[in-house]
Amino acid sequence: DSCSAEIASHALSLASSKSGRGNLGRSTEQLGKFLNIIKEHCDKFNVRQLSKTFRIVGTFREIPTGIEVFRAMQQRTSKIINDFDSRGVATVLWALAKHRDQRKFLNLDLVKQLQIKGTEIISSFNSQDVANSISSLASLGSKIDTRFRDAITKHIETIGDSFQTKELVNLFWGFEKLCSVLQFNLLRRIVDRVNVLNSQDVATTLYTTAQSPSAKVKKYSSENIELLKRALVLLQTKMLDLATSANSQDIANTLHAIARMSETSSYFQKND
Repeated sequence: DSCSAEIASHALSLASSKSGRGNLGRSTEQLGKFLNIIKEHCDKFNVRQLSKTFRIVGTFREIPTGIEVFRAMQQRTSKIINDFDSRGVATVLWALAKHRDQRKFLNLDLVKQLQIKGTEIISSFNSQDVANSISSLASLGSKIDTRFRDAITKHIETIGDSFQTKELVNLFWGFEKLCSVLQFNLLRRIVDRVNVLNSQDVATTLYTTAQSPSAKVKKYSSENIELLKRALVLLQTKMLDLATSANSQDIANTLHAIARMSETSSYFQKND
């Protein structure tokens, strides 16, 4: 049985590499056959095989016979959740967030189980695991478990210097979406790297910052207000430098942020 499971997960790897991830083309029928094999052996998959399968299937725009496979993979994950490591937890959350068409078949109890397991092994999470977990939960629109939130927030401070810029931006966006709170420790790190931000990073950071209403801004500490003022100036200046290379979505998000922050900007000017 374990051999069959290994063969099944390896078969999916071969199918994905032949068809091209995210672009099934003429291989849809063939992939459907491979996924049926996955479904038949899924109840024997170990953590590595499940993570591998979730990661590959998460790159496809459409999944032939995907509903049955999606449910089977979730059931198996729930059954062996105690065997999962940090990379496995983060990979499954990432893949669940990728399956937009299958979200109505999402097992919310599994999402909670993954967070509970993540809390238990939080010290083994690297920067990518942390960023993928938070941004995936935000994309899913799931409720974040308070214990997982507190554990991961504390862990971020421990491994803060290891984060890539994109990971910081995704975390900043994810926490605001999940908790309606700006993480100023993340914003400070992003602003310190403003010179290496691309247009998407700038637009996402501005858009996220703009979600905080002016009434809430007025209650921030003087230190955080100064950081916010500095961030807005540096980020807008950076976007001007990148304007010719920014795509339409980045421009739209930036304009939306500026318009939404108009009252906050007026407040800053009055109190300078």
